[in-house]
Amino acid sequence: MDRFFADRIEGKKASIFSKDEISHITKTLRMKIGDEVELIDGKGAAFSAIISDISKEKIILDLMEKLPNDGELSTEIVVYQGIPKSQKMDFIVQKLTEIGVQKIVPIKMDRCVKQIGEKEDKLLARWQKIALEAVKQSKRTKIPAIEHSLSLKELLEEMKQNHQTFLCYENEDGRTLKQIFRENISENFQKNNLRIGIIIGPEGGITEQEKEQLVAAGAISVSLGKSILRTETAALVGASILAYELE
Repeated sequence: MDRFFADRIEGKKASIFSKDEISHITKTLRMKIGDEVELIDGKGAAFSAIISDISKEKIILDLMEKLPNDGELSTEIVVYQGIPKSQKMDFIVQKLTEIGVQKIVPIKMDRCVKQIGEKEDKLLARWQKIALEAVKQSKRTKIPAIEHSLSLKELLEEMKQNHQTFLCYENEDGRTLKQIFRENISENFQKNNLRIGIIIGPEGGITEQEKEQLVAAGAISVSLGKSILRTETAALVGASILAYELE
C-alpha cells in the first residue's frame, strides 16, 4: 500500500499540505476520496487512513488504525560523514536512510574536496527530501535528521552524546568494526536505547592529526576490511555492520 507523510495529525484526522505529495496522490496515482493509504508522522508512528477530502491546497484523511512499528532499529545510529561531492552525498543519504540510520551529520575535514558553503540550507532541504522519499520506499516510520555541518572541534563535543563512537580509518590494521563492536558494545552495554556514532572520512580520507584528536576524544579507530573503500561505500558498509550487529 502506498505510504505518505502527514504534515499534521490531530485526533482522528490527518492533513497533507505538500504540493509534491498532493500531485503524486492525485495526478500520478490518480487516487480518489475513499481510497486507503498508509501515513507516517516522521517520528515513529504509522497509520492506515482513508482519503476523505481533496483540494489543490490539502488532502484530508480519516485515521483508521495505528500500524505496528517494525521498520526501525532499536538503537540510534548516527553517521558523521566527511563532506563529499554533492551527488555522492545524495546517494549516501538515500542508502543510509534505507539501512535505518537515524541521524546524518556532514563534517568539515581537512581533505574534503568540496565544502558546503553558502548553499548549505538548500542542500540540507534537498537531502531531507531524499531521506523522506527513502523512508516511504523502505517502510520506515522515522525520518532521519540531516543536521547542519560541523567542524572537527564541534564533532569532538557532539561525540559526548554517544555511548560509543567508531572511527573508520583506512590505515587501521586488523581491528575490524565487527570485532571491536562485539568487545566494547556487546559486553558493556544493553543494545536497546543505545546511541552509536560512526565517523566516515571524505574522498581524501582522514588525516593522522584528525585521527589523533578523535581517538583522544574517545572514538575507537577501526577497519572496515582489507579493501580501501570509497567514502560512499564506507558509509554504507559501516552502517550495515552496525545495523546487523545491533539487530
